[in-house]
Amino acid sequence: MKCRGGLAAMVLALAAVPSVAQRFTVVVLPDTQYYAQHAEWTYHFEAQTQWTVDHLDEWDIVFLSHVGDIVQNGSQTAEWQRAAAAMDRLDGVLPYAAVIGNHDWASTGNKDTSTANYLANFGPHRYAGRPWYAGGDPSGLNHAQLFDGGGRTFLHLTLEWRPDWESDALAWAQSVIDAHPGVPTIISSHEHLTDAHGGHRSASGENVFNRLVRSNDQVFMVLNGHYTQGAAFGEHYELHLNDYGRPVIEMLADFQRRPEGGDGWLRLLEFLPEDNRIEVHTFSPSREDRGLSAWETDANSRFGFDIDFDQRFSPPTDPVPFREITIRQGNNGFARAVDTTLRESEPFRQFDRDERLWIDGDDPNDSGLDAQALLRFEELVGPGGLPAGADVLGAVLEFEVDNGGSGFGLFRTRIDWSNVSTWSSLDNGVQADGLETWAREDATLSSINEGTLSIDVTASVRSQLAGGPETGWALLPLGDNGVGVASGEASDSMTRPRLVVRYTEEPVKTVTFQQGVGGYAGTHDTDVRAINADSSFGDEPIALVDAQHNFFKTNALLRFDGVLGAGGVPQGPDTQITSALLRLTVTEPGSGLTLHRVRRTWGEEDTWNSLVGGIRADGEEADAYPVGRAGRDDAAANVGSGVYTFDVTADLLRWLSGEPNHGWALLPWPSGTDGLDFATSESSVIAHRPELIVRYTGTCPSDFNADGSVNTQDVLAFLNAWNDDVPEADFNSDGVVNTQDVLAFLNSWASGC
Repeated sequence: MKCRGGLAAMVLALAAVPSVAQRFTVVVLPDTQYYAQHAEWTYHFEAQTQWTVDHLDEWDIVFLSHVGDIVQNGSQTAEWQRAAAAMDRLDGVLPYAAVIGNHDWASTGNKDTSTANYLANFGPHRYAGRPWYAGGDPSGLNHAQLFDGGGRTFLHLTLEWRPDWESDALAWAQSVIDAHPGVPTIISSHEHLTDAHGGHRSASGENVFNRLVRSNDQVFMVLNGHYTQGAAFGEHYELHLNDYGRPVIEMLADFQRRPEGGDGWLRLLEFLPEDNRIEVHTFSPSREDRGLSAWETDANSRFGFDIDFDQRFSPPTDPVPFREITIRQGNNGFARAVDTTLRESEPFRQFDRDERLWIDGDDPNDSGLDAQALLRFEELVGPGGLPAGADVLGAVLEFEVDNGGSGFGLFRTRIDWSNVSTWSSLDNGVQADGLETWAREDATLSSINEGTLSIDVTASVRSQLAGGPETGWALLPLGDNGVGVASGEASDSMTRPRLVVRYTEEPVKTVTFQQGVGGYAGTHDTDVRAINADSSFGDEPIALVDAQHNFFKTNALLRFDGVLGAGGVPQGPDTQITSALLRLTVTEPGSGLTLHRVRRTWGEEDTWNSLVGGIRADGEEADAYPVGRAGRDDAAANVGSGVYTFDVTADLLRWLSGEPNHGWALLPWPSGTDGLDFATSESSVIAHRPELIVRYTGTCPSDFNADGSVNTQDVLAFLNAWNDDVPEADFNSDGVVNTQDVLAFLNSWASGC
């Protein structure tokens, strides 16, 4: 059978022949600034690099990446001397890299100041003559390295803090990738993911992902430090799909808030090709030297990723052909963009004709009043928009920023509003409370600079195209330094907000799964409750998600059977899933939930005890990382009543690639003590039952002779293939051609496409 693209790149291929390649390890050093600043703490830095050298063979260490903020004060020579001496231990031992962070400029965070000390200590001359050094850009701030591991060559790119497109840093990175086509690539940049607000990319991270990473399939990992102020305490990771439907691992680690500026903590990325797995360890050699606990094992510190190395590091097979369109007010006849500003200081004024949208937590200065912005692109299909029958493969929202500032959160709105709405007419602006918007941002854009800002909005645009309830976006301030962006009324039409959408070239087919609709009866759902540990709730019309239901936890489970195959998404060799959306109707508001792919079997009759303490997101019972999140990790009712749409494309791609479909676990946030109810497949209101919407391209399997129609000629063609015992006759893809294939084909043929 032909290998499919999609998240098969990131899953454990159960039938794959194990690779003979051996394990190897990449070491990540985050933010050593305080070690360099304080001579009495430098021993942590020295212990990190010395441990790396001493354990080169034990851990099969092949590369080390320092993700920036090498020193605290970029103008202080003594700090650079300490840092260089610690890193000198690696010379002649293994390939390594050192990112320039915001503290590594002469004046912290000011890119107009000198980088002489960085260049003197970690510029291109340091690596001259090293066979693994693949060169730097003209500024000397961005570098490329090559290293070998597990029988493969890897490319590593070191990007400066906040690489701007205009500075040519990303253009240089693209040129290096172009010069090493297909080489698996890791990017280290000082700022990318954040640990604040539940974790998102920063404004710079969004730009790097949307302008460089997503269009280059060989980039599979992005590493960074810098952020350590959020509740996650400097540790966070995410998985996102690129333009080829394949995953990119993004990881933040920054331990500078720990004792003595980090207490020696570092990351070990252990690549295990034989197990198709990357294991992440958090370790401190200086704590080990002092006889202290040297390994962190909480969920943010000890985790892993399934990754089929052979598939992920090979070119994508038959990717869905796509085109790209820019949707902008006044462009190609598009006239359906709506935006405005809401100002608390002028609560009754309309700003529908302003050429700028303004987002500020202190408007005007020293007033403590808010300014918010609203934006919507209506009717995406039509003149200047998408063609009928297309599906969104990726969507990026772009702004031209004319006044940089603290930043804003991008929230999906859930209320009706127009370009003449005011602060007063919307009852004191827009609240991120789960009722007026989603309580969780689609993006958190901190420290925004002037220039182009790109934000990934694929999930919300897919929901809108499928008829979701969202009504655009609210841009809500993160601080008191205002951000200004050009509006849809800007006189320079090229600066107006725009949606850059990648969509399918060919029309897609849509199949919807909802209990009782169109004869579908394959939905299974229940919840399991610690307080009723031996009771099953599979027949209930609602399911509960709660961190403290009468002081006990409650998990929910949901699965759609029969999604693939006859009556569902065809399992033909050229089938490509383009998107998949899960819709839940919340009937009782609550704190919220996280949605995780389940890895074990379960049934509606299961109980808390039969599942041995419910479902754990531990990477074995369910994925540690959620595919969807709603609400926030606190006790408030952050998710209001109504329909919520989750983008589950990644999981459908896993199932299409051969992984078993065990559905999803809906788990409460740890502090989500306000229970949330959603309608199950037993709800008396059919429209409220869980709904799965899958869109795909590919030949209909019932059209066996591929003549464009399903008729008796297909039956004859199949029977001839079956009699000849050819692989195409293995209709149910179980590896053998037998009578079960005849039954499967006839069932599919009877249902058409």
